[in-house]
Amino acid sequence: MAAIKLKLQVRSIHGEGERAVAKKYARIDAWVKAGSKGPGPSVDEVDPAPDVLVTCRVERDGAGGEARLELPLTDWDEVEAFKALPGTWDSARKQWRTGAELTLTIE
Repeated sequence: MAAIKLKLQVRSIHGEGERAVAKKYARIDAWVKAGSKGPGPSVDEVDPAPDVLVTCRVERDGAGGEARLELPLTDWDEVEAFKALPGTWDSARKQWRTGAELTLTIE
């Protein structure tokens, strides 16, 4: 059986890529929901699951046409693995980058 090669171009990435920042916002949200009274929960008490959605344009080698792929990242290991891909994360600015071109091979 021949391998299928897909070319992916990252079109958009929505969601927080830094766990510490996500924890900060979750802590503030919990404090507001509690009525803004007292110091609120500590950072260690709050550890939200990531809410990151990656949208890619997909082209299949030699098949023509294109499709859209939405890939939700649901745990912090997936977020870190995606940030490690070339062209997806700007570590100096601590923000996502779009336009990266990736190749996925399915055997």
